[in-house]
Amino acid sequence: MVPLRMQRRVWVMLAALCGCLLPAAPVMAQRYARPDAAREIFRLTNADRMRHGLVSLRWDAGLQRSAEAHLQWMLHERVLLHQYPGEAPLPERARQAGVAFSEVAENLAAGFNPESVEVGWMHSPPHRRNILDPGLNAVGLATAWHLGRLYVVEDFAHAIESRGPEQVEQRVGELLQQQGIVPDGPRAPAEAACRSQRGIPGGPAVRLVIRFQTSNLNELPEQVVEALHRGHYTRAAVGACAPEGAQPGFTTFRVAILLY
Repeated sequence: MVPLRMQRRVWVMLAALCGCLLPAAPVMAQRYARPDAAREIFRLTNADRMRHGLVSLRWDAGLQRSAEAHLQWMLHERVLLHQYPGEAPLPERARQAGVAFSEVAENLAAGFNPESVEVGWMHSPPHRRNILDPGLNAVGLATAWHLGRLYVVEDFAHAIESRGPEQVEQRVGELLQQQGIVPDGPRAPAEAACRSQRGIPGGPAVRLVIRFQTSNLNELPEQVVEALHRGHYTRAAVGACAPEGAQPGFTTFRVAILLY
């Protein structure tokens, strides 16, 4: 059983990759899929989360595709690894499967049945950490039986909605309104400020420019809220643009706020 976690900016390996070999018999022999095994592990994973007061993960078809793609590599190579030579890493694999995310993680296992797999994960701190991570909200699984053993790939993510610049600007404007600031300023100078690294475009009326990148549009970053409160601002303009330096696959948003 092998866990993996990948977050924006930093990839963290929680445990050394083991050289867990699959049986040496031909891969296609005696192997067949049981979708019910994947659904049962899904149920058991959510049951463990609920016992710890966490929200259930939703099933994600994109993560299922990502897990299925990796499972084929795993059965062919006959060793449990998170990335095989020639295979895309987990974030790229998830992106190719259509998942927009700010965090991804993965558990692998070879067990005797769904219950033994889930129990084994919950008794392994790195795997348990993935299952009980409150920041994750989606999961997809792929399973296969081979020579009496159950092989499992469980891909997790903090899945987020992919948005265009106008949608990002509208959402940030809504968050500013919650802070008592009217986002009715012109978009063009705010978007120019987003694309630049420094300076205050938009004329002398602009008192402050705040630039930031985030993967969470449910709330403004804490430092942004603090700056808003310090300045007693009443109006703002919001501009969004392509993020700089984002890791491939990870969904992030770059925003500039001009404050008046």
